[in-house]
Amino acid sequence: MVSKMRQDIKKLTQKKNFKINKQQQKNQNMFSLLLYKKLIGLIMKNGKKNLAIKIVNGALKKVKEESNFPINYILYNVFNALKTSVEIRKVKVRRSFHLVPFPVKKERKTFLASKWIIASIKKIKKKKNFRKISYSS
Repeated sequence: MVSKMRQDIKKLTQKKNFKINKQQQKNQNMFSLLLYKKLIGLIMKNGKKNLAIKIVNGALKKVKEESNFPINYILYNVFNALKTSVEIRKVKVRRSFHLVPFPVKKERKTFLASKWIIASIKKIKKKKNFRKISYSS
């Protein structure tokens, strides 16, 4: 999955007419700021926010150097790629449980995407924290 995302990024960077209109850019900036804050909050341990900021900024800087895209665009696309629209929940009917699909709200989508990012980071071993994040995205 990671190699496929990198190939897609390379294809986009090779296009000469790559443009984003102003409304899309404004939406990406606001959305990516919220995602940035959420990512820092999830990485932070024992109230060490400065360390979490250094880790996230280092990872985003490395991804930006590899892909030549702005950080806002990278965050926006990563979270949009990981968003889901349906979630399966257990519902008890009489004495048995049934798995029922439910629509997912916007806040829940961002939470699940950030949770999956953090889970994939924790699986990677023998690398520094900011390299783990940049490798997984």
